[in-house]
Amino acid sequence: MMRRLLVAFVAGVYVIVSAGCGISFSVLTEETLRVGVSPGPDRQILTYVKESLAPAVRLNLEVVEFADPAAARSALREKSLDVAFVRSSGGAGTKDGPSPDLAFLAPVHVEPLGLYSAKVKAVRELPSGGEIVLPDTPGASGRALQLLAAEKVLSVREGAGDAATVRDITSNPHHLRVTMLAPTDLVKAYPRATLAVMAPGTATQAGLRPRGDALSLEAAIGSPYADGLLVRAGDRADSRVTMLAELLRSPQVRTFIEEKFQQAVLPAF
Repeated sequence: MMRRLLVAFVAGVYVIVSAGCGISFSVLTEETLRVGVSPGPDRQILTYVKESLAPAVRLNLEVVEFADPAAARSALREKSLDVAFVRSSGGAGTKDGPSPDLAFLAPVHVEPLGLYSAKVKAVRELPSGGEIVLPDTPGASGRALQLLAAEKVLSVREGAGDAATVRDITSNPHHLRVTMLAPTDLVKAYPRATLAVMAPGTATQAGLRPRGDALSLEAAIGSPYADGLLVRAGDRADSRVTMLAELLRSPQVRTFIEEKFQQAVLPAF
């Protein structure tokens, strides 16, 4: 059950006070907030909020699905959307970097890369001379190398970020062979590899579950890969946007994510 909300109607505006937490918002109920989402977890989480949480605070949401997050960003700029629920891309812009006209708010969730192995039961058991297989998709390979560096499997050049490649590896104490493969080939390579770095969807195709089968998962708090709310820079204080951010980062949504996705998606708050 959502935290008890007190709602009062004052001069055409609903004033919402969340009891016990000291947070208040004013929401214009005659206006609908148009939210662009990608299919998958983003849509499922937002649909849960629309159906289960938003009615209690009189927040009207219209969910608009976009197969391409770039199209949602364009629609946001063109003002056919009020907000987009998309990957942060490490900042507030497009794949080319931060954009001053857009602002990324309220990270909500991460679909974490994980380390999986059919050979060892813990990262500390890695033998010398084995093979690591990584996704070869743009950005994912560097992200995978950063996870390996965080787990001290190898070291990566400082500042390389998610643009890192095998050329940025600065130390490899286990003398592991690093192979980059397409996601479908990762599934085939998993049984033979010493260690495989896979996204949740790829791991599922290999018959694995992040909860229980992953040796390690990316951290979600503070992740530059979080999905969350993207708005026009001038709309950051819009009361409807701040209310949506509050709902998306509520204990109810945390529980929904944890129970629905079983660590294939992690709360980023």
